[in-house]
Amino acid sequence: MNHKALKAAYLDSNYYVEGINQPILIGENNDEIIELLIEKRAKSWAFITAYNPMSEQYTDDQNIALNKLLEAELPAYNYCKGVGTSRSGDWPGEDSFFIMGITFSDAERLMTKYRQRAIVFGGIEGVAELVVNVDEK
Repeated sequence: MNHKALKAAYLDSNYYVEGINQPILIGENNDEIIELLIEKRAKSWAFITAYNPMSEQYTDDQNIALNKLLEAELPAYNYCKGVGTSRSGDWPGEDSFFIMGITFSDAERLMTKYRQRAIVFGGIEGVAELVVNVDEK
């Protein structure tokens, strides 16, 4: 899948956070997320998975193992589990993490380390933004 098609797929996805009814949508605010950030005293967040590095299909066992490695790096943060899903149903959901209080640079570092083409990032005042890893071809 080319970069344009991948970006379109990310933009056409719902990002669900455990305990939050409304999915995160790229380019929009989410009142429930803002309330959670206020409760946890966090000013920023990232939604990230370790599934399917470089957008290549991995087995369920491989994806689960990769996500366990990612989760092992998260104890310093408040985080919730989540899942990213295609609105069109073109691909299966990917177990993910909603990480509160993470800086943009730390989120980018995790994106690069786990070879993700994109993550979703936001702040308490802003909209959910798609962050695309331009270094990976």
